[in-house]
Amino acid sequence: MVTAYVLVVLLNVSSAPDGPGSSSSTVLVFQGPSVTYSRPDTLSDVFAPVEGGDSVQACARTSSGWTGFDPGTAQAGNAGSFRYRWIPPGTRFTTEVDTSLLPVVWAPEAGVTYAQSFYPVEVHSLPDIMSPVTGTMPQTSAAAIVFRTGEWYLVDLARGPAPRSCVGWISAVEVSVSGDLEKVARRGIWRAFLSVLTE
Repeated sequence: MVTAYVLVVLLNVSSAPDGPGSSSSTVLVFQGPSVTYSRPDTLSDVFAPVEGGDSVQACARTSSGWTGFDPGTAQAGNAGSFRYRWIPPGTRFTTEVDTSLLPVVWAPEAGVTYAQSFYPVEVHSLPDIMSPVTGTMPQTSAAAIVFRTGEWYLVDLARGPAPRSCVGWISAVEVSVSGDLEKVARRGIWRAFLSVLTE
């Protein structure tokens, strides 16, 4: 077996990562106690502590050196890299496969609440289904929720796996949410837009 370390590798980010159980996944065995996280940032929630000898199925990595693994739990509301839990850079483990072969993926930021799409979702200029469509959130993509009002979210598609210059409203019933929605401010329509434009 080959001893491996999580290294920082600067590569292009893929917006369509392979999922858990894909042909590019590999089993990692921890060499000692460590901590895994819900997102690839030590400021995010701890997912679970691990001990030496524990193993996980690694599926992806980030450009900042984190390794994503399949947590082995049902995740009906998650897609893409939201399905992974994360091993920090520098964690020691053994593996029979070179981890540099794992796909490099976009990953969610700590503290940000995201809307996730499972099919293309129209982005509107106002929180009204009859308002003009200004863009589309792609299938199995995500965008940061900036504000919310009623059953609508103001999202920023520049902060997601398929970044594009588009800020607008999506219906809450068309997406799932990852993160703490209660921390997303409720704003009136125009106040919300003004806040985004002046950031």
